[in-house]
Amino acid sequence: MKKIESKVMVEQVQVIYEAADGTRFFSEAECKEYEKSAKCAIRAAVREMAIVDTDGYAVFSGGCVDQQVYIVEPKTDEDLKKLRTYEAYIRQKYDSKFKTEEGSFPESVKGKRIMVVIGYDEDWIDTRMVDSIVELLTKKGE
Repeated sequence: MKKIESKVMVEQVQVIYEAADGTRFFSEAECKEYEKSAKCAIRAAVREMAIVDTDGYAVFSGGCVDQQVYIVEPKTDEDLKKLRTYEAYIRQKYDSKFKTEEGSFPESVKGKRIMVVIGYDEDWIDTRMVDSIVELLTKKGE
């Protein structure tokens, strides 16, 4: 009798369900339920508008992979409404001291590129005008 040993590779297929906002689930039922939520609708609306979506990768050394970074350019009142709704959603959960009507998205930002950074578990939001960042970085070298 001969003993024959061989390595066998087994291919496995993993099914993941992705909601409209990019959140992933292993269960189709969980995904469908999540897609009915306001959180999913709000996040999906902002994601659709994004010029750049880092999908969780840190953009700068002080960042972490748990944050979301979007570059957006609101062109219409509807775009501003989506951004304001997302900001209000985050701020009402964690940050009651911010009570401004237009928050980080006043009418004057229409047509301008904005970097929106969302913290881990959507526990904070920060915005910066992209032109201001570029200006700051180019002046540093002078």
